[in-house]
Amino acid sequence: MNINYAGKRIAHLCVSALMMSILLLPVQAAEHVPVPIEKPSIVAYARVPVPSIKPNINVETALNVTHKVTFKSMTLNLASLFSIEKAKNYPNGYMALSGEQAKRYAGIFEAQALGNMARADDLLNKIRDKRLMGHVLYQRYMHASYKTSFSELQSWMAMYADYPGADKIYKLAVSKQGSDRQAVLVKARNGRILSQINEPTIYHPKKYVSQLDRLDAQKQAVHDLFSQVRGLIRSKGALEALTYFRASPARAFMDDVEHDTLQAKIAAGFLYRGRFESAYKLAGQSADRSGKYVPHASWIAGLALWQQGKFVSAASYFEKSGCSAYASGWLASAGSYWAARSYKRSDNQGAYRSSLVKAAQHSRTFYGLMAAHTLKQKLDFNWDVPEYSNQHEALLLDSNIGKRVFSLVAAGQYDLAEGELMRLNYKGHPELSRAVLAYASHVGLPGVALRLGNMVKRGKNTYYDSALYPVSPWAPKDGYRLDPALVHAVIRQESRFNLQATSYSGAIGLMQIMPKTAQYVADTRNYPEKLDMSKLRLPEMNMKVGQDYLEYLLKGRYVKGDVVSLLVSYNAGPGNLLKWRKRMGDNRDPLLFIEMMPVHETREYVERVMSNYWIYRLRAGLELPSLVALSSGKAPKYAHVMQAEYPYKLAANQ
Repeated sequence: MNINYAGKRIAHLCVSALMMSILLLPVQAAEHVPVPIEKPSIVAYARVPVPSIKPNINVETALNVTHKVTFKSMTLNLASLFSIEKAKNYPNGYMALSGEQAKRYAGIFEAQALGNMARADDLLNKIRDKRLMGHVLYQRYMHASYKTSFSELQSWMAMYADYPGADKIYKLAVSKQGSDRQAVLVKARNGRILSQINEPTIYHPKKYVSQLDRLDAQKQAVHDLFSQVRGLIRSKGALEALTYFRASPARAFMDDVEHDTLQAKIAAGFLYRGRFESAYKLAGQSADRSGKYVPHASWIAGLALWQQGKFVSAASYFEKSGCSAYASGWLASAGSYWAARSYKRSDNQGAYRSSLVKAAQHSRTFYGLMAAHTLKQKLDFNWDVPEYSNQHEALLLDSNIGKRVFSLVAAGQYDLAEGELMRLNYKGHPELSRAVLAYASHVGLPGVALRLGNMVKRGKNTYYDSALYPVSPWAPKDGYRLDPALVHAVIRQESRFNLQATSYSGAIGLMQIMPKTAQYVADTRNYPEKLDMSKLRLPEMNMKVGQDYLEYLLKGRYVKGDVVSLLVSYNAGPGNLLKWRKRMGDNRDPLLFIEMMPVHETREYVERVMSNYWIYRLRAGLELPSLVALSSGKAPKYAHVMQAEYPYKLAANQ
């Protein structure tokens, strides 16, 4: 790869990162290849649009339509970052990385990521500006193909101990130190890590704390009982768990709420095995005694009664779970929405509407969005971002971290720039938080924007939705073929836009792809190049593989264009999808199917990704046919149809 090629490739990536218009190409997926069983990973006040004409297309048609999407309030202008001559005077003595040097650094990072150290060395010989060498050497020393020495690691720690990843370099250095324990090895000086996402626009429940005065041994016994019962439910079933629970002496150390919390978990085990009477007996008992504090018990009792056709009784339990201060916004909206469904079945229109209003109060959740649509309510999404000012720039460049970030962004290394910004101390520094959020939104750092979007308020009790639902600066290699809103929805849930995300099960990158699944996709789609793990960590390739797998599932014989089934398959595997469908029998209620899946992670995954999907489509100004279908009790078919009112746009805020 020569310098001109590297420059053209980087410029292409930046243009694609604008996401101002996304062209979806025809899908080519093989129907006859067997589906793998393994899972791949364990405008303000805009009205929810309703299609004027009901979509009536099959999945083949939907996938082969050309689309263009514009996300609102995009401020990315990344192409200018690579201009050869950049005439701008920066504050605090910062000198911009030249376009030529930025391209070379980008080529070095790419070559090293692929294990091509010889190519990287050729480019390193042409680097005059050494400011990013700490990151270059870190990438090299930590690459699986490079055999580093203790002296190299020791030198790195002496110069870059405050860099992201210094703790990993230190640990590696200690392992290579051998018998020479007298050698000086500087310890890592890593800063704070920016907190994870807490969804500030979604209600966080109160947490129950027992007031019993217990000995430490008694507290431990109660803790162990919870763990043992949960394990038995998974391994041997609810009946074994109930027998063990009732015989345990640790029950004597529990208060009523703790007892009913654990009993409700056992009741859920019966529910998901189809034993509805046993589930109601236990859950109803817990809900009647501790429903205020254990909304999960009321929820399980409501589902058990619904399955028995006892809608009037089910409604009262659903309502109780929806009204509890100890229920999250997700559970509260679910309880209220299912209460509305129950009241509708029992022909109580007044209570039906009242429950929908309660559900719609949680307007960022799966059931809250459907309730708002049913009520034809306006949604208070805002897509503006904090203005990026000269004062913000000066504040950022007042630190070494900020200066490194500017250079990393110039070289297209967004993940490394985010790693630096994650370590700033934002506590007690609201102006710094706002400055970094404005910068992250300005240049396209979605991981940082998402996390800071949880901290920086737009106004009283409002946040920046453009930060909470950020736009990726990367695109799949060879472009989008699926709805970009769907791809974004999956990434937001899978990795929170963290390029370096790796799960405990080995899933990698933005879309959390398992290596075996990636290889299967590469073989199925006849990739022209070998797909090794170093390539899978590149964002464009990771998104390509994830999109290809979604396409493949979407057209497969198990999913057949159903978006809920697609997400179940992506999270839990097509084998589990088929198994859970068989348990449902002839019942085709898609919402009941979601709630009756026995794996909590998959139920949560489907609802989170669906709500993400709808919100990203709102940001793009698109209609919500899948929401319309689900709120009508119908399976949500994939249908992303281009409309004339979505014009082709190239840039914003130039």
